[in-house]
Amino acid sequence: MLWDVASIILETGMRPEEVCDIQPGDVHLDQNYLDIPRGKTTAAKRRVSFTQTVERKLAARVAECKGFYLFPHDDDLNH
Repeated sequence: MLWDVASIILETGMRPEEVCDIQPGDVHLDQNYLDIPRGKTTAAKRRVSFTQTVERKLAARVAECKGFYLFPHDDDLNH
């Protein structure tokens, strides 16, 4: 799991907290981008393109997702 987070950070330039906050609805596999709808500033809210490597990791995570986030998240315990 940490390898996936690290790979996504390196391949996309996303911040660690942005990767950890990815929700299934943020992932658009068919169009090769992620929505980053949350952030401290308006510039933080953006679309991020991704590589085939990231696409494979995200597709696997979306398929396995059982909570609100693709990666284990403290907020999942509150829902």
